[in-house]
Amino acid sequence: MLNTSLCFSGHSATAFTGAELMRIEYGNYVGMTGYAVAFTV
Repeated sequence: MLNTSLCFSGHSATAFTGAELMRIEYGNYVGMTGYAVAFTV
């Protein structure tokens, strides 16, 4: 049986994608901030 608690929601996927794009565009410091926000989703 699939453990659904390990599956990411669409909101989480969007948040982590945004964090990675911020890291690529603006650097590691801004990216880390984006990842910190994404972890709360």
